[in-house]
Parts: sequence; structure tokens; C-alpha cells
Amino acid sequence: MTKAPDRVTQTHWEELFNKIPVGQALVLDENQANPDTTRAAIIRYHEKKQFMNLEIRVRGPRGKRTTYIINHGKAREE
Repeated sequence: MTKAPDRVTQTHWEELFNKIPVGQALVLDENQANPDTTRAAIIRYHEKKQFMNLEIRVRGPRGKRTTYIINHGKAREE
């Protein structure tokens, strides 16, 4: 029997985003959080003018993607 990968089933995005130190990034692999879901969460917050200091980058092929949530410390300009 194989162990199922650890996967986030319900994410408290606000708590997670608040824990990212200024000038650093939170790195998540695809088993921890789906990059598409993470990107959608950041877009929702940006539409509400929240967490404007965060930027998301996704690298790698599908199935092995790595998500970087970068805290710039100041709101980026759109």
C-alpha cells in the first residue's frame, strides 16, 4: 500500500499569505497546493485590493510544477 501524497484540501489563504516574510517567497510543490488554485486565490485578493504586495510564479511541467509566492513588501503596480 502506498501513502497518498500530502495535499491541502482546504487552504486558509489569508493566514498563509500573511506568514510570508517581506523579500522572501513561499515555495509550494504541486502535491501541496494546485498552482491554478493558488493563482486564482491571489487574483481574488488582488481584485479586493488585498495582498497587492504578493506575486505568483509557477515553474515546471504539469504534474511537477513549483509555485513561488513572492512578497515584494510594497504593493506592485498593475
